[in-house]
Formats: sequence, structure tokens, C-alpha cells
Amino acid sequence: MTKRKASSTIQALLRLASLPGKLNAADDEPHTADQLSVLMLDIGEEVFAVSVETIEGVVDCPKLAPLPFPPEGIIGVASVRGRMTLVMNLSASNSSSQSVNRQRLVLLKGESQMGLLADRIEDVVTLARDAVESSGKRLGNKEPQPRWPVSGLFKNKERRIPILDCERLLET
Repeated sequence: MTKRKASSTIQALLRLASLPGKLNAADDEPHTADQLSVLMLDIGEEVFAVSVETIEGVVDCPKLAPLPFPPEGIIGVASVRGRMTLVMNLSASNSSSQSVNRQRLVLLKGESQMGLLADRIEDVVTLARDAVESSGKRLGNKEPQPRWPVSGLFKNKERRIPILDCERLLET
């Protein structure tokens, strides 16, 4: 089962790397203006999505150094590519029941180096922008309120997946 998880992670990362105009290519294709590519990841028992445009890369999680009295969600710092990186764990339980060595770190673009700890990279999905529900009308009475800032929701395999608002997440 571990081999299957690893191969699905590799497949998702290959799809992420092959997206035009997102990570490596300098020129955008015209048809991407009405589309949004997101990286789906498992964090604890939850599935989140992050816009590919906000991702700098995905790496195996290095050894973490804990911080004294960190803010909510921050679990430590790590050295990634020679830079100190703050590591966030968005899991509701916020406990490291799974070995950190098996987890991935999704590096976010920005002035400060920040990484999201993910238990598993699930997939890269390209969505029509009109398929994304705005965050203002997303939740009914039956759905729990998210703990983290969300820019929208979309349906995938009969699940409603929240898209993290990375700009607001970095502000918290």
C-alpha cells in the first residue's frame, strides 16, 4: 500500500510539473485564463487544494526543529534548499501520528519561506473557474466552518474540496 501511495504522489507531481505556464514556463497559454489548476493534498483526515500558481515546489519533509510557543498551525522550522522555512500543519488534530519522513512539504511562494505539511499529495486537477464556488456562498448549516482561510470550493468525486487562500493563510 505504501508503494501505491508513493506512485500516486509521483504521478501528481509529474502532472504538476507538466502544466503549461505555471511553474517553469514563462508564457501563459490564452485558454488558461478561465481555468484554475489546483494541487489536492491530504492533511490529517481532511483534503485541501492549493492553487498551483501559489506553489514554489514540493519536497520530502526535512527534519523539523520545534519552536517555543509558536502561533497556531506552525509546528517548527526546517532548512529547505538552504533557506529557513516555517512549517505549518493544518491538521485538525495537529499531532504527528504519521512519521514526518513520509510527509511532503508544499512550499508556498512569497517573501517569507512557508511550507504546508501534507500527509499525501493526491492529485493535480484543472478546473473551469466557474466550477469553483465562491467562499461567500459555500457553506450551509450542515457543513462545519473551516479553521483556515478558504477562497472557494469545488466538487471532486462527490466531495467538496476547499481551496486554501494562501495569501490570507500567510497573514495568520
